[in-house]
Amino acid sequence: MIELSLNKPSPQSLEELFAENIKKFNYVSKFVVAVSGGADSMAIVLLANDWARENNKEIVAVTVDHGLRAGSKNEAEKVSKWLANKNIKHTILMWEGDKPESNIQANARDARYRLLTEFCKNEDVDALFVAHNKQDQAETILLRIMRGSGVDGLSAIAEETEINQVKIVRPLLFANKQDLRGFLQRNNQEWIEDPSNKNEKYDRIVVRNFIERSKEPDLLVARLADTATNMARSRAYIEQKVAEEFEQIVDIRGEEAYVDHAGFCALHEESAYRILSQIITKIGGKYYKPRFEKLKSLYKKIVQNKLGSGTTLGGCEVKCGGKKVVIIQELLR
Repeated sequence: MIELSLNKPSPQSLEELFAENIKKFNYVSKFVVAVSGGADSMAIVLLANDWARENNKEIVAVTVDHGLRAGSKNEAEKVSKWLANKNIKHTILMWEGDKPESNIQANARDARYRLLTEFCKNEDVDALFVAHNKQDQAETILLRIMRGSGVDGLSAIAEETEINQVKIVRPLLFANKQDLRGFLQRNNQEWIEDPSNKNEKYDRIVVRNFIERSKEPDLLVARLADTATNMARSRAYIEQKVAEEFEQIVDIRGEEAYVDHAGFCALHEESAYRILSQIITKIGGKYYKPRFEKLKSLYKKIVQNKLGSGTTLGGCEVKCGGKKVVIIQELLR
């Protein structure tokens, strides 16, 4: 009896998948990698360093010490020693000033990105690599389902976004946490376990534990990641249509926007909300979009011709200008 042998391709290593995935991103020869010392960030900095050396690129690892708990300084210094052993340049940034007593995680995230992007600009670097992975994607999807998010929210974490004119690049969204930890173990690299990752006073930790305790956590993570991919595709199509309509009815002149009232009223509500949100965010100079309920209220006032004096949203004043809706920064009044 003749036995037939099927030559199946060997599964790609994490290093090979990282190198393959990183090709899609357009960046300069030097880039910054955010590293907290946790397993995910230690994995990305080592993967990025190996890849950079093979491709004649330069990386700088940066840790933000939020100063929110005892021991954070020692942990940042420990990361510095680990990276020094790998000949990786490393900088520690401090979050100075008073710390918030509520909404701590969100405020810490904002401060972290502000410090990291400012560092990138000072170093003339336009790309910041962060370690979000497939589990982070799944957790974000569940959190946003709980909060009633629409298509944008369920698109979850994008591979590339922009904050403060700096690209935020996420080349590990394909990877599972266990694979990243396995990579560190094979390379005899320690990492730091943040005690806040076990504190269920934070919604993300509740969601994380729910996934881990589910009957088939890996399958749930994969399905949620698929949902993000599908929603991102739908979002891309919607954004394309909105961009076309934006060009037709909006005239941006520096810090002012003029919107054709009749054209705006003729739009589908979804497009109108998105265009209005984009204008408010741009003219108001805000990073975050205005809350939907406030946006919806403003939309109704515009459509019903009920814009009164002093109508404001997101750092903008919105007023009627004949056949145009005029949106300017409040400071320009």
